[in-house]
Formats: sequence, structure tokens, C-alpha cells
Amino acid sequence: MNPTTLVVATTTFAEKSQATEMARLVIGNKVAACAQVDGPIESHYCWEGQICLDSEWRLTTKTAVIQVEAKDA
Repeated sequence: MNPTTLVVATTTFAEKSQATEMARLVIGNKVAACAQVDGPIESHYCWEGQICLDSEWRLTTKTAVIQVEAKDA
């Protein structure tokens, strides 16, 4: 894989403050070049046999594959 290939990673948080803090951490530690927080979003999922609905905040980060490989080493 080309080391300049871009990687986009997405995760969610229950609170906007959590997503914002993680965005600051990944930028501050040079893990990602860009982090975007958006929401609230509706998350529908099944948990312990029940259909659930929660509001969450989405964090999307953009980095180069070489950064991901370096963090795995």
C-alpha cells in the first residue's frame, strides 16, 4: 500500500465534549491531519435483544496509512 494513501476513521461518542477532546488529542499527537465532529446523529442498534435509539456525536479523522502503521508498531 502506498504510504500516502489516506485513511478515514469514524467513531461515535455519547457527548460532544468527548468527541471534541478526542479530536484535540489525535491532532495534538499528530495521529491525524484532520478531525471533524458532527451531530447529534441518531444511532439505531440492537443491544441485549432490544432495539435502541440514542443521540451520539460522530468523530471522523483523516490521516495517512503510514501514520496508522507507525502507531501499530
